Amino acid sequence: MRLAILGSGSSGNVALVESNGTRVLVDAGLSVAAITARLLALGVELAQIDALLVTHEHSDHVGCAATLGRPIHAPGATLLKKRLEGTRVLAGRRFVVGALTIDPVMLIHDADETVGYVFSDGRHRIGILTDCGQADVAIARSYAGCDVLVLEANHDPRMLVLGPYPPSLQRRVRGPRGHLSNEQSAAMLQLILAAGPMPSLVIAAHISQKNNREELVRASLSPHLPPHVPLVLATPAGSPEVRLPLPGARPRQLALFDSQALIQ
Repeated sequence: MRLAILGSGSSGNVALVESNGTRVLVDAGLSVAAITARLLALGVELAQIDALLVTHEHSDHVGCAATLGRPIHAPGATLLKKRLEGTRVLAGRRFVVGALTIDPVMLIHDADETVGYVFSDGRHRIGILTDCGQADVAIARSYAGCDVLVLEANHDPRMLVLGPYPPSLQRRVRGPRGHLSNEQSAAMLQLILAAGPMPSLVIAAHISQKNNREELVRASLSPHLPPHVPLVLATPAGSPEVRLPLPGARPRQLALFDSQALIQ
């Protein structure tokens, strides 16, 4: 199983998840040319992408979905608002694309309908959790037991207040339907760890280039991870690709969680 984040942050979000010949993109927040070039650097052609999974309607995520030319899976509100032709995704309703089993998870964000995704190939699990305004137990349970956890750590509250964003945008970012601060990200991580096994890798994502710094992200998240679990930071240029199983990763038991039960 392979994960490669092609871009992360307000400038555009795209990730590649691959297993046993099945390849999907999560979001299309970059241009078609940029996505094509970054895929080629990984040895993948755009035509080899089996599906595009969109999380929500905001431009740094839906981006070029309409012109990318790949089958689209997205929440109904995104399909409607962006006039996209595709398959409706429902939080809590598992679906399959090739070798990948996918659980959409309802997130708390200021779009009409926002989901995160948890992927499994029957041996490993990858969870992508960004664009969420608060730490939440039900959400955390849906991401429990992931081998690789991609977790938003968007901003430092003090930097946000002192930074260049106008007050209205500051209120949106720090609001209960905005983005996870470093401290909220740590709280979400603690909830996820309390609900299941320790991940083998955590990737901090959707980090603000104007309202956050690497050392602040690490200071918030690293204390909750044992030394053998690396913390990697995704940037607008992406992050190094990850292949599972990770070298030296501790053996773990995979459970295909019942997403319907978890959200009740």
